[in-house]
Amino acid sequence: PEGKAGDPILFEPVCGAARAALKSVRRYGESVFTQTIFLGESSDVIRVENEIEWRGLKKLLKTPFVLRAENEEASFDLGLGVIRRGLSTPKLYEVPGQNWADISGEEWGVSVLSDCKYGWDHPKADTLRLTGIHTPANDYRQDSKQSLMDLGKNRYAFGIFAHKGSDLAATQQAGAAFQRPLCTFAAAPGNEGLLPSEYSFAGVNDSGVLIRAIKKELNGSRIIVRVNEAEGKAHSEVRLRVGNGITAAVEVNALEEFKAAATL
Repeated sequence: PEGKAGDPILFEPVCGAARAALKSVRRYGESVFTQTIFLGESSDVIRVENEIEWRGLKKLLKTPFVLRAENEEASFDLGLGVIRRGLSTPKLYEVPGQNWADISGEEWGVSVLSDCKYGWDHPKADTLRLTGIHTPANDYRQDSKQSLMDLGKNRYAFGIFAHKGSDLAATQQAGAAFQRPLCTFAAAPGNEGLLPSEYSFAGVNDSGVLIRAIKKELNGSRIIVRVNEAEGKAHSEVRLRVGNGITAAVEVNALEEFKAAATL
């Protein structure tokens, strides 16, 4: 690397009933890096929110995560599956990952979650790096102004999640919750609706299988439920629950073409 951000200026921690926060500010050249670290009362994820005033021409910003876990093979989320890759090479120095990347040993592992950044590298057995900002040296075309890309204020977040063993089901759940946190709202008392106070519209009996989408089919009126395994391994005896029960179902492929009858 060309350089690193300077020592942080730390601010007084803020502690509430639900979580605590610690804010730090660093500088590198004319760029200013403000990070707020959140620890939740009942959360297993350390959340770091970044606000960066970027002034780095011809530069790329990476955040390194040097972990206690070590493995020359790291796992990366693909959005519709998991892929495992070895250490970075000169010809494959950065790889994509959607929600997270993970280094796991036999007993435990550490996952790095991301809300909107997708470029990773794995230079050492104990290190993951996440690309946050990139201002290229040149323009692809003269009118593209790529050499000014990302200048100014940037906001994004990443999280750190430790787990037991090499099972990635918990990582998938943590990654989904990190990107799509629950929303809370107050309801007027006394409203009697059709549903009970607690209701789940759909679910599966295996935490290593995820529901990716529920939608209407392209040509017809049936409901499509898209599921996929989330750990890079086979699953059996998986059961899907939707609404108050399923009266009829078939298995279709990604093009929504008939594949087989489903067992109810």
